[in-house]
Amino acid sequence: MTQFHETEWADANNTQEYRENADHYIPDREQLYKVLTSYYRHFGRPGQSKRLLDLGCGDGVIAHQLLKLDHTLEVTLLDGSPDMLNSARSRLAEFSKLHFIQATFEDLLAGKIKLPHFDFVASAFAIHHLYMAEKAALFRQIHACLHEGGHFINIDTVLPVSPAYTDWYYDHWRETIRDRRIKLNLEENFEHVPQEARTKPENKLDSLAAQLDALKAAGFKDAACHYKHGLFTVYGGQKQR
Repeated sequence: MTQFHETEWADANNTQEYRENADHYIPDREQLYKVLTSYYRHFGRPGQSKRLLDLGCGDGVIAHQLLKLDHTLEVTLLDGSPDMLNSARSRLAEFSKLHFIQATFEDLLAGKIKLPHFDFVASAFAIHHLYMAEKAALFRQIHACLHEGGHFINIDTVLPVSPAYTDWYYDHWRETIRDRRIKLNLEENFEHVPQEARTKPENKLDSLAAQLDALKAAGFKDAACHYKHGLFTVYGGQKQR
């Protein structure tokens, strides 16, 4: 596992850059969030008392999407970056039932953090920093901290099953960034981001199939992909009642 302090997420300048520009280099970011909120609207039955864990919460954007749907949610936000947690506090200042935990996935996997039980666990663009064996271990922990019938949903980047498509997926990502820059007449060019992401050792992408298999092995039923566009996907599963 890449230690958190060795990654760009431990640098406040990098986390600020991400918050300011992620919309410009994450394709379909709005659509990914729409899938998440649709899933919660259907399975979460907004208005009933529920607890959500936002894993690797960043600036709280996932929690915010769901709190706008359901003000009754009690949300725990976990991230290794104090800068990101401060941004999450600012973003979610209007909501009251919030708990913030500064901890890394290393802390979770080492058993340093004891989590209560939740009805929903959500994550976005964080779990791909783990090796496959660590992803599988994290899925087991998520399953253990969910109430029976609880749901896990993850927005993340994954590799294709066939390596033949990998180069194209990264090219398509770059082309999507280019098209957005032209459409919005942006001054800054982010077409370098896909190649940089591909070569960063902290990004440990695995195939969607391998991660769905790991969810099933962890005990999740109905593990499935709900959306996929190139490298970007939404997938998850439910804990058996």
